[in-house]
Amino acid sequence: MADVPPPLAGPSVVEIFIGFFMIGVHVFGGVLPWARRTIIEECDRPWRRAIQKGLLPVTTGLLISSAALLIKATTLDWSLGLLTLVVTVLLLTTRLNPMILLGGAAALGAIGLVG
Repeated sequence: MADVPPPLAGPSVVEIFIGFFMIGVHVFGGVLPWARRTIIEECDRPWRRAIQKGLLPVTTGLLISSAALLIKATTLDWSLGLLTLVVTVLLLTTRLNPMILLGGAAALGAIGLVG
């Protein structure tokens, strides 16, 4: 029978907490900028490129289906068409986060101003 090496001991819960805490301290405001730098800029590996290429058609399909829903909504009511036009112009001319515009449009629909 072959000798099986003993399993390696992983980090404890306290060590994991301290590690993530130090990451948070170094990247004040969240881990996302650090994660982006680590994964996108420093980790140029073949598996990352393969995943990115695989997700490209999915992302494109989601964007096209969202655009189709917005275009369909503009034919239902003039206020929806105007809202879509305003959001499109803001997206093309400013650097606003699209989620802010989407949230604002959803809020307008929820209170009954459009739709």
